[in-house]
Amino acid sequence: MIVEEEQTVDQKINEMESELNKLIRQYELFFKRETKIEPLTARQTLQRRLMKLKTIHQRHTFKLGQIRQKFQTYSNLWDRQLQELLKS
Repeated sequence: MIVEEEQTVDQKINEMESELNKLIRQYELFFKRETKIEPLTARQTLQRRLMKLKTIHQRHTFKLGQIRQKFQTYSNLWDRQLQELLKS
């Protein structure tokens, strides 16, 4: 049972990492003005998923922490770029 739970957590973490990489690409296209709609829904969905996985096995803590940090770094960047975009 514990092994199955760890595999499920591993899968969720891998999915979130994949979603984050996809979101990064979507924002790159948005800021290059190749798409007109900000991927805000995908950003909010990923943020909610990251919040839900707060209590997990210690083995997963490091990987999830890396994903959270990467998301937060890009989130701050996107907010700054949006402000600049709105100013121009």
